[in-house]
Amino acid sequence: MIRRPPRSTPLYSSAASDVYKRQVHNNRAFSSMQFGQNVDSLLKQALKSARLARDLDPGSREIRLNWVLARFLVAMGGKPKSFNDPECVKELRAVLADGVVDADLSIKAAWIFSASGPKSHDEAFQHIRHAVNLGRDPKSVLQDPFLRMHLGMHLEYKVVEKMISGPKSSTKLQLQLMSPAR
Repeated sequence: MIRRPPRSTPLYSSAASDVYKRQVHNNRAFSSMQFGQNVDSLLKQALKSARLARDLDPGSREIRLNWVLARFLVAMGGKPKSFNDPECVKELRAVLADGVVDADLSIKAAWIFSASGPKSHDEAFQHIRHAVNLGRDPKSVLQDPFLRMHLGMHLEYKVVEKMISGPKSSTKLQLQLMSPAR
Protein backbone atom coordinates (compact mmCIF):
# COMPACT_ATOMS: atom_id res chain seq x y z
CA MET A 1 0.00 0.00 0.00
CA ILE A 2 1.30 3.45 -0.86
CA ARG A 3 1.55 5.85 2.03
CA ARG A 4 0.72 9.38 0.97
CA PRO A 5 2.30 12.40 2.59
CA PRO A 6 0.10 14.17 5.12
CA ARG A 7 -1.86 17.19 3.89
CA SER A 8 -0.01 19.36 6.37
CA THR A 9 3.28 18.72 4.56
CA PRO A 10 4.32 22.19 3.42
CA LEU A 11 6.99 21.37 0.83
CA TYR A 12 6.95 18.95 -2.08
CA SER A 13 10.51 17.92 -1.21
CA SER A 14 9.77 17.05 2.42
CA ALA A 15 10.71 13.71 3.96
CA ALA A 16 7.13 12.44 3.77
CA SER A 17 6.99 13.35 0.11
CA ASP A 18 10.28 11.51 -0.49
CA VAL A 19 8.77 8.37 1.05
CA TYR A 20 5.81 8.68 -1.27
CA LYS A 21 8.00 9.27 -4.37
CA ARG A 22 10.27 6.34 -3.49
CA GLN A 23 7.28 4.02 -3.13
CA VAL A 24 5.73 5.21 -6.38
CA HIS A 25 8.96 4.70 -8.33
CA ASN A 26 9.60 1.29 -6.78
CA ASN A 27 6.03 0.10 -7.40
CA ARG A 28 6.15 1.39 -10.98
CA ALA A 29 9.44 -0.45 -11.58
CA PHE A 30 8.05 -3.69 -10.16
CA SER A 31 4.81 -3.46 -12.17
CA SER A 32 6.62 -2.64 -15.40
CA MET A 33 8.89 -5.66 -14.97
CA GLN A 34 5.95 -7.97 -14.24
CA PHE A 35 3.96 -6.92 -17.29
CA GLY A 36 6.73 -6.06 -19.72
CA GLN A 37 9.23 -8.90 -19.61
CA ASN A 38 9.44 -8.90 -23.40
CA VAL A 39 8.47 -5.31 -24.12
CA ASP A 40 11.58 -3.18 -24.38
CA SER A 41 9.92 0.18 -23.64
CA LEU A 42 8.26 -1.11 -20.45
CA LEU A 43 11.54 -2.61 -19.25
CA LYS A 44 13.38 0.66 -19.88
CA GLN A 45 10.68 2.49 -17.91
CA ALA A 46 11.08 -0.08 -15.13
CA LEU A 47 14.83 0.56 -15.02
CA LYS A 48 14.30 4.32 -14.96
CA SER A 49 11.78 4.02 -12.11
CA ALA A 50 14.02 1.59 -10.21
CA ARG A 51 16.97 3.95 -10.61
CA LEU A 52 14.92 6.90 -9.27
CA ALA A 53 13.69 4.83 -6.31
CA ARG A 54 17.25 3.65 -5.62
CA ASP A 55 18.51 7.25 -5.64
CA LEU A 56 15.85 8.16 -3.07
CA ASP A 57 16.54 5.17 -0.80
CA PRO A 58 19.81 3.39 -1.63
CA GLY A 59 19.58 1.23 1.50
CA SER A 60 16.26 -0.49 0.73
CA ARG A 61 16.78 -4.15 -0.12
CA GLU A 62 13.54 -4.37 -2.11
CA ILE A 63 14.42 -1.32 -4.19
CA ARG A 64 17.97 -2.56 -4.82
CA LEU A 65 16.59 -5.94 -5.94
CA ASN A 66 14.15 -4.27 -8.34
CA TRP A 67 17.03 -2.23 -9.76
CA VAL A 68 19.13 -5.41 -10.28
CA LEU A 69 16.25 -7.26 -11.98
CA ALA A 70 15.31 -4.31 -14.18
CA ARG A 71 18.91 -3.80 -15.25
CA PHE A 72 19.27 -7.52 -16.00
CA LEU A 73 16.05 -7.70 -18.04
CA VAL A 74 16.92 -4.57 -20.03
CA ALA A 75 20.44 -5.86 -20.74
CA MET A 76 19.12 -9.24 -21.86
CA GLY A 77 16.54 -7.57 -24.10
CA GLY A 78 14.41 -10.70 -24.23
CA LYS A 79 17.25 -12.57 -25.90
CA PRO A 80 19.25 -15.40 -24.37
CA LYS A 81 22.78 -14.05 -24.26
CA SER A 82 25.54 -13.55 -21.76
CA PHE A 83 25.28 -10.83 -19.14
CA ASN A 84 28.39 -8.79 -18.43
CA ASP A 85 27.55 -6.25 -15.73
CA PRO A 86 29.88 -6.52 -12.71
CA GLU A 87 28.15 -3.66 -10.86
CA CYS A 88 24.78 -5.38 -11.13
CA VAL A 89 26.18 -8.77 -10.05
CA LYS A 90 27.95 -7.12 -7.10
CA GLU A 91 24.68 -5.46 -6.05
CA LEU A 92 22.86 -8.81 -6.38
CA ARG A 93 25.40 -10.44 -4.06
CA ALA A 94 24.88 -7.61 -1.55
CA VAL A 95 21.09 -8.03 -1.72
CA LEU A 96 21.42 -11.79 -1.21
CA ALA A 97 23.69 -11.28 1.81
CA ASP A 98 21.38 -8.65 3.27
CA GLY A 99 18.45 -10.83 4.29
CA VAL A 100 16.33 -13.92 3.83
CA VAL A 101 16.50 -15.53 0.39
CA ASP A 102 13.26 -17.25 -0.65
CA ALA A 103 12.82 -19.69 -3.55
CA ASP A 104 11.76 -17.00 -6.05
CA LEU A 105 14.78 -14.84 -5.26
CA SER A 106 17.01 -17.91 -5.55
CA ILE A 107 15.69 -18.65 -9.04
CA LYS A 108 16.15 -15.04 -10.14
CA ALA A 109 19.69 -15.09 -8.74
CA ALA A 110 20.35 -18.35 -10.62
CA TRP A 111 19.21 -16.70 -13.86
CA ILE A 112 21.58 -13.77 -13.38
CA PHE A 113 24.54 -15.88 -12.24
CA SER A 114 24.01 -18.42 -15.04
CA ALA A 115 24.06 -15.65 -17.67
CA SER A 116 27.11 -13.99 -16.06
CA GLY A 117 29.49 -16.62 -17.38
CA PRO A 118 31.28 -19.77 -16.25
CA LYS A 119 32.88 -18.11 -13.21
CA SER A 120 29.40 -17.56 -11.75
CA HIS A 121 27.90 -20.96 -12.61
CA ASP A 122 28.72 -22.43 -9.19
CA GLU A 123 26.73 -19.59 -7.60
CA ALA A 124 23.85 -20.34 -9.99
CA PHE A 125 23.82 -23.99 -8.90
CA GLN A 126 24.02 -22.93 -5.25
CA HIS A 127 20.81 -20.92 -5.72
CA ILE A 128 19.13 -23.72 -7.68
CA ARG A 129 19.89 -26.09 -4.79
CA HIS A 130 18.55 -23.51 -2.33
CA ALA A 131 15.29 -23.14 -4.28
CA VAL A 132 14.85 -26.93 -4.37
CA ASN A 133 15.62 -27.11 -0.66
CA LEU A 134 12.81 -24.60 -0.10
CA GLY A 135 10.34 -26.78 -2.00
CA ARG A 136 10.71 -25.93 -5.69
CA ASP A 137 10.17 -28.94 -7.95
CA PRO A 138 13.64 -29.99 -9.21
CA LYS A 139 12.30 -31.04 -12.61
CA SER A 140 10.63 -27.70 -13.30
CA VAL A 141 13.72 -25.80 -12.16
CA LEU A 142 16.06 -27.76 -14.43
CA GLN A 143 13.64 -27.57 -17.34
CA ASP A 144 13.60 -23.76 -17.17
CA PRO A 145 14.68 -22.81 -20.73
CA PHE A 146 16.87 -19.93 -19.59
CA LEU A 147 18.78 -22.02 -17.05
CA ARG A 148 19.03 -24.91 -19.50
CA MET A 149 20.53 -22.66 -22.16
CA HIS A 150 23.15 -21.14 -19.86
CA LEU A 151 23.95 -24.17 -17.68
CA GLY A 152 23.09 -27.09 -19.97
CA MET A 153 26.71 -27.86 -20.81
CA HIS A 154 27.79 -27.83 -17.15
CA LEU A 155 28.67 -31.29 -15.79
CA GLU A 156 26.46 -30.92 -12.71
CA TYR A 157 23.49 -30.01 -14.90
CA LYS A 158 24.04 -33.05 -17.14
CA VAL A 159 24.24 -35.43 -14.16
CA VAL A 160 20.98 -34.16 -12.70
CA GLU A 161 19.34 -34.06 -16.14
CA LYS A 162 20.12 -37.78 -16.59
CA MET A 163 18.46 -38.44 -13.24
CA ILE A 164 15.33 -36.64 -14.46
CA SER A 165 15.06 -38.73 -17.61
CA GLY A 166 16.00 -42.00 -15.90
CA PRO A 167 13.92 -44.26 -13.66
CA LYS A 168 15.40 -42.73 -10.48
CA SER A 169 12.99 -41.43 -7.90
CA SER A 170 12.23 -37.76 -7.36
CA THR A 171 13.59 -38.04 -3.79
CA LYS A 172 17.03 -39.08 -5.05
CA LEU A 173 16.96 -36.21 -7.55
CA GLN A 174 16.07 -33.77 -4.81
CA LEU A 175 18.92 -35.06 -2.63
CA GLN A 176 21.35 -34.69 -5.55
CA LEU A 177 20.31 -31.08 -6.04
CA MET A 178 20.37 -30.29 -2.33
CA SER A 179 23.93 -31.54 -1.78
CA PRO A 180 26.75 -29.19 -2.72
CA ALA A 181 28.63 -29.83 -5.95
CA ARG A 182 31.92 -31.64 -5.67
